[in-house]
Amino acid sequence: MTSYVLGFLFDTDKKFVLLITKARGTFSGTDRTQVDRINGIGGHIEAGEASGRVMEREFWRETGLVLFGWRRFGRLYGKEFEIYLFRNLAPLEVLAKAQKTTDEPPTVFRISDLEMNEAIIPNLRWMIPMALSFDRGEHAQHFDIQEG
Repeated sequence: MTSYVLGFLFDTDKKFVLLITKARGTFSGTDRTQVDRINGIGGHIEAGEASGRVMEREFWRETGLVLFGWRRFGRLYGKEFEIYLFRNLAPLEVLAKAQKTTDEPPTVFRISDLEMNEAIIPNLRWMIPMALSFDRGEHAQHFDIQEG
C-alpha cells in the first residue's frame, strides 16, 4: 500500500486556504490525470516515516514555509493507497508568503470561491469543510473513509 499526506493551511479567520496546482500525477489506481487540477499540499510517506513529520517536510518543500502544529483530521484509503489528511492555521500574511519551490505553484484561494472552480479535485469539496469543522468540536479526533 502506498501512503501519502495531504494538508490544508487555512488563515486564522478560515476564509482562505493555501493549495497547489498539480503539474503531474494520476489518481491512485486510475489513469485519470491530476495535471492542472487544484489540490492540497503533500506527498509520499516513505517506510518508517511518521505522517506528521512528512506533512511538515512536504509543506516546506512545496511552499518554502516551515510550519509545525499540523493536526490530523482524517484518513482516506482504498485497496492500494492511504492518505492522511492534515490541517493547520496561520495568519493570512503567512499564507501569502508561500513561494513556488517546485513546478506546482502554491496559491491562496478564497474558500467560498472553490465550490464553483472546475479545476479543483472533487474530494476537496468535502475535505475542506471537514477540516474546518474540527475546530467547532463537531467530530471525534479524526475519521477514516474507505473509497470503493
